Amino acid sequence: MSGTQVIAVVGSGAAACGLACRAADAGHEVRLYHGDSAALALAQGLVRDAVERAVTAGRLDPGRRQRVLDGILATDDLTEAVTHASLIVEAADCSGAERRRLVMRLGEASRASAVVATVADPDALMDYLPNPGRLLGLRLPLDLDAPEGSEAEVVPGVETVPHALERARHFLRELGLEPRLTAPRAG
Repeated sequence: MSGTQVIAVVGSGAAACGLACRAADAGHEVRLYHGDSAALALAQGLVRDAVERAVTAGRLDPGRRQRVLDGILATDDLTEAVTHASLIVEAADCSGAERRRLVMRLGEASRASAVVATVADPDALMDYLPNPGRLLGLRLPLDLDAPEGSEAEVVPGVETVPHALERARHFLRELGLEPRLTAPRAG
């Protein structure tokens, strides 16, 4: 699991953009997806702002700055975003019904071997994804400028396979986060 991988980040909010920046900084090719081109343009602005704040604060040098900016392809084409992704992180700000439709579309457009992570409860979505063994939850630090070693939770669904869990833990370590396996929250 070493080397550059294609990571798809689905969403346009601060969490999705921060995750895209961290993944690009770790050397991954990132596809930042949102189906609305206006929301995607705002997301690109969030990415640029986050990168500039990191440079100003001394957390990112100019070479890494360029790597992050060059490493993120923003697209409103779902197929372009997920076709070659080994990991898809669904971090969209949407309702339950919208999220279920989105996960169904992710399942249709992605490779069968791609791990799909969601910020929602994976068990609530497993019926909407072909091969639900590849579905898991991720709970990332709210502050995506969190220091190295900050904790991130990996939440297995009832059908999540070990390979998917290991892929998620490896990815989080690449981002400088400390993965912790946890149970889904009740309710």
